[in-house]
Amino acid sequence: MLRTVEETAIQLGVSKTTIYNKLKLKEYKARIVKKQGKSMVDDSLFNLIQEGLKVKNEVENKEIENDVNAETSIDEDGLLNLNKELIDNLLEQLKEKDKQISELHRLIENNQILLKEEQKKSEQQLYLA
Repeated sequence: MLRTVEETAIQLGVSKTTIYNKLKLKEYKARIVKKQGKSMVDDSLFNLIQEGLKVKNEVENKEIENDVNAETSIDEDGLLNLNKELIDNLLEQLKEKDKQISELHRLIENNQILLKEEQKKSEQQLYLA
């Protein structure tokens, strides 16, 4: 059964670009079937691509597992300095922002008091006039 590159990509759950990149490899080039100028994939080529993708996925999964294990071992050794430093920096930034917010509140309150005093003065001036 012949499949288009798009059908192959959908069935394997990858992009068309991934399939085209596979088809460029020497081992796959000879097995490509051309039909009306389009590259078609037969069952044997489909199986080869599928196997190639499985091997690649297994390698990637092992690399991810190794990364996770490395992070876990770092955590188990108590070497959380990087995360602790990051948290400390973020906490310092939060404290600074809190200070800035409280300063702004104080300024707003002072401004409101000044506005009220100005209103009282203008009312007194009108009353005297």
